[in-house]
Amino acid sequence: MTPRTAFRNTLQLKNAGKRVFVPFLYGLAAKVTQVPLKEMVYDPTYYAHSLEASHKLFQLDAIVNCYDASIEAESCGCRVVWNGDFGGPNLVGEIGEIRNLTPEEFLDSGRIPVVLETTKRLVISLGRETAIVAAISGPCSLARTLQQHCALFEEELMQQHISLVGTLLTRLVRALSELKIDSVFFREDVIGGGIWEEIQPYRDTFCSIYRTLFNIVKFYNAYPVLVVKDVDLDALKRLCEVFKPSGAVVLGKRFSESDLPSLKRLSDSLRVSLGLPLPVGLDGEKALGEQFEMMESFLRGCGPNGFFYTTDGEVRSDVPFETVHDLLKIVRT
Repeated sequence: MTPRTAFRNTLQLKNAGKRVFVPFLYGLAAKVTQVPLKEMVYDPTYYAHSLEASHKLFQLDAIVNCYDASIEAESCGCRVVWNGDFGGPNLVGEIGEIRNLTPEEFLDSGRIPVVLETTKRLVISLGRETAIVAAISGPCSLARTLQQHCALFEEELMQQHISLVGTLLTRLVRALSELKIDSVFFREDVIGGGIWEEIQPYRDTFCSIYRTLFNIVKFYNAYPVLVVKDVDLDALKRLCEVFKPSGAVVLGKRFSESDLPSLKRLSDSLRVSLGLPLPVGLDGEKALGEQFEMMESFLRGCGPNGFFYTTDGEVRSDVPFETVHDLLKIVRT
């Protein structure tokens, strides 16, 4: 069975083999080829080569094309400032009116054309055996970001702005899905534990947008996955019930042994795959091994299921390659 098949089986809740590992590598991928991140992400040749080199070095089950919540905002007109050679960018300053921004202009601006071309190359070069995953800002996160950087993003027009965000992301998701990727990860982790409260005033609008986005992904035989952070199990269940993703990743959590049966019941009842975060380079190798063994000992008795492992956010560029290799050794034991 190829890693791609195992990944797709996992999102269908029927993986009976070893669990798939989906790490978030971005600055570390640039470091593998010693190309500064800010140069890599504006050149599809550098970009694709760096991710391919990371795949070769670490023998990854899945490649996530990026891990940068500023990409969509930059294409809306926000300015980015880079942090060193391998650090991700920060958004700075304010932008003007965005209501006249067309989906075509959005798709042709900033780094989005580079991300699309890079993803296309990854599908061609590695997509037969390796799962190719696109990660984008979710509509809630992008709306929040634009509200912070656009003076004309008035509260009284929030419904209209959210609809615009939905239109822009719909075009991006369609363009990515047409490349025959395996999954789209919708990142709402930027908002943190308050995601449920964030969506409540505009719940119907966000539900409509997500329904459209997820239907597009599924139409192209791929799987939509919701990425959140610091949410409890009740909030996770409500989000999955409302948005109905194929999978969900909960970052920022150290699940206890008592949490795992609840996660299994949630996965079974809602037919949703779940990504369990591993603290790479955060808590030390011993803590990583203990967290993994605790989760794995429970999952071994569950039969075919939809659980997979991921890193707890982006693997920092200063994490030694040996640490990643040690993690992979643990996961693949």
